[in-house]
Amino acid sequence: MDFKKFLLSVLTAFFALIASTPLAFAAITEEAPPIDVLFEPTINVGAGAIIPLAQFRLTQSSGSDTLTKVGVQIIASSTLANGEISRVTLWKESGASFGFQLDQDTFVAGAASTSPMTDGAQITLTPSTAVSVTSSGVQFYVIASTTAASGITNTHAFNVAFQANYASTSGTAVGTAFASNKKVVLTQSAPLKVSEIKLGATGNTEDEFIELYNTGATDINVSDVPLNLYLFNSAGAAQKKTLTYIKKVIPGNGFFLIGSATNYSGSVSLDATYDTITAGQFTLVVNGGLSIATSSTLANATSSKIDLVCWGTQPTANCEDTDTTSTSGAPLNLQDGTSMERIAQGYPTATSTASTMTSGGIDAGKGNGFDKNDNSADFIVQTTSAPQNSASSKEFSFGGGGADLSSLTVQGSFPGSGQTNVSLDMSFIGFMLNKTATTTTIVSATATTTVTLTAAGSVTNLCTSVSYNPFPPTNFEPQAKCNLSASLAPSTVHTFTVSGVRDLSGNFLDQNGFTAGNQAYSITFTTGVAGQTMANVTPPSVVGTSPFRGSSNIPRNISKIAIEFNQGGMDLSTFTSSNITLSGGITLSAFSFSTSTSKNILTA
Repeated sequence: MDFKKFLLSVLTAFFALIASTPLAFAAITEEAPPIDVLFEPTINVGAGAIIPLAQFRLTQSSGSDTLTKVGVQIIASSTLANGEISRVTLWKESGASFGFQLDQDTFVAGAASTSPMTDGAQITLTPSTAVSVTSSGVQFYVIASTTAASGITNTHAFNVAFQANYASTSGTAVGTAFASNKKVVLTQSAPLKVSEIKLGATGNTEDEFIELYNTGATDINVSDVPLNLYLFNSAGAAQKKTLTYIKKVIPGNGFFLIGSATNYSGSVSLDATYDTITAGQFTLVVNGGLSIATSSTLANATSSKIDLVCWGTQPTANCEDTDTTSTSGAPLNLQDGTSMERIAQGYPTATSTASTMTSGGIDAGKGNGFDKNDNSADFIVQTTSAPQNSASSKEFSFGGGGADLSSLTVQGSFPGSGQTNVSLDMSFIGFMLNKTATTTTIVSATATTTVTLTAAGSVTNLCTSVSYNPFPPTNFEPQAKCNLSASLAPSTVHTFTVSGVRDLSGNFLDQNGFTAGNQAYSITFTTGVAGQTMANVTPPSVVGTSPFRGSSNIPRNISKIAIEFNQGGMDLSTFTSSNITLSGGITLSAFSFSTSTSKNILTA
């Protein structure tokens, strides 16, 4: 056979095959890679939480490629059981406002996993119909939902990850790998607070409502919590109220309004109702109380409480009362159209008042998140009630409301981690904190049980006391000190630990927000050989004078000259007229050395 003819026939067949087979080029591309939706490094969520974990954006570069599936992973950052995350779903942006909104954006039909694995296994979200992607781009969100309170374990935590090529399309696969550094921590309760209560109005004692405020950043599906409402009569007996839901989602930082199905007269519509007219049904009464709880068992009305409020002379067992005063309940409320409202802020900042919480007041838009578990201190009386529901504007605590939930951390210490040849005659170990600590937890008779320095092979705490100043006088002075009264052992590994310290909001020290529990600050350093001290071996030098070198036309009657040295540890006895001279037969005297201006100045 003629080889040239054979090769030509093969090439002809090959090009004919290519011509008859469409090539798969990626028309969908990744316009923006996956990023976190969550803002805070650590977020606490309860039962029924709807959590936007990550977002990404795809665009169509050409043709009509479609999105066929998305792969994600739920990574346990501490222990996490399968089932605690009840659903993982895919949504696309379609609302009038950018950012995930449950009531505006669109669930991608079929793209859901109702039993997602939480051990890092791939979770595939497959739309029932392939999703079109336009040339202007489509924003997608991966959303997780938590199960009911009974299926959640406190402190379990997780985050989200994407592998490369996470988005499969009808043409190819695209996508950049991503691993979140955020931490979602589970808690059996929900971040709900009773924010306003109206007992009734003159002539209509059942014109009542209970307003809830979601202090968390994520939406809550109340059917997943589940939410149970109990009312207490003036004698302290409880009754579970059957709720009829009109809406079931409480927006993050939003409100939810529950009230009488028949007698509520407000212009703001209710999100859920209960019966107040059937014989035997409890209503909100003077000297009463209420509980929102996770348990549907009457005996657990207070023990499973999400929030508990009493007023007047209600028995203290049905109250939140952490103080020691004789008043346990919220301010006495009458059935006259007035209401009790939870304040937005309290100690250590200026406490909200009725006027600051009223529309136009400085605290009116800061939510109702202040809760020190003390009904008598958490509520104020409003002359005119102002109910809000799930459609009302969200309120944020930025600038002064809500509760500080961020962890206290040690920002660093000296000596630092792994440092060697540390001097034996150090007088203290210094460390800095990211925010102000509660003095009693860091400086007290028991402080040396939380701030410790031990040598290898010993359990003796070498910190004889702990001192603390949140505003040290200079940049060279640490906020906190583990004070030492004896020299350290030479050539020895020492362990320095800080634990159990709390900030002004009661948050404990937690060095590793990505691990369950409160992690201590702990470092090791090694001392130098015997005789290694902090003795200053750097000779002093002059770094400047006044008048400065080379000056001319200096007045003959100046009364002082100044000399700046490179260090403050000067031997004052060496400042003499024989060591410091001025030519021309002028004798210098009245030497004065000061470091108060952060400069080391000698005047004569």
